[in-house]
Amino acid sequence: MDIKYNYIHNTNDDCIFILGGTTTAADIKIIGNVCAYNGNNGLDAGGSITQYYAANNTFIDIYDSPILITAAGTVVLNNIIYISAFGEAGEHLIWASNYPVTDSTVDYNIYYLGTDSGGSGPDFLSLSTEYNFTGWQALGADTNSEIIDPHIAPTGKWTGQTILPQGSDLSNIFTQLLSQEAIWSVGNVPSLQEISIWKAGAFTGKP
Repeated sequence: MDIKYNYIHNTNDDCIFILGGTTTAADIKIIGNVCAYNGNNGLDAGGSITQYYAANNTFIDIYDSPILITAAGTVVLNNIIYISAFGEAGEHLIWASNYPVTDSTVDYNIYYLGTDSGGSGPDFLSLSTEYNFTGWQALGADTNSEIIDPHIAPTGKWTGQTILPQGSDLSNIFTQLLSQEAIWSVGNVPSLQEISIWKAGAFTGKP
């Protein structure tokens, strides 16, 4: 099953919810989606032991955990997680809930943490232990990832303006992402573009 090139905005619950049994990451590919202002998790496997392959997605101001990992062998690469402000004690950028994050592949992601507006601040969670970004990398996760501001403007396109570091080449899995001119409409797939330089996020070009 492929979940590609969607724009999900301002839902009251999870942006992308996967409910199934035991799978391999190759069975569920989540690629090139934009999730903005969602009320719960950005990507949630529903508590089931479900692997997935999540690459080149953009998550913006997700209320709870932008990415929830529930199974060993999950792959999370080249995503942008953009949080303008943290204000809730339970928020985690990534939460590996059932297995340690070291049992999955998590790397080449871009994080923007914004400001802490009174909560516990941004963090990562592996099982029940919280980590800051340095501690998270010391585990072996996100060793090629960075915390930078991609300068995403709230225009509904979320393409950003910052040149991002090189991402992981995933051309063996997919070769197209959303073009800078992509527009969503009912019944139509937005315009796509061949990837020439691999970077994080759902769009080709900048970022």
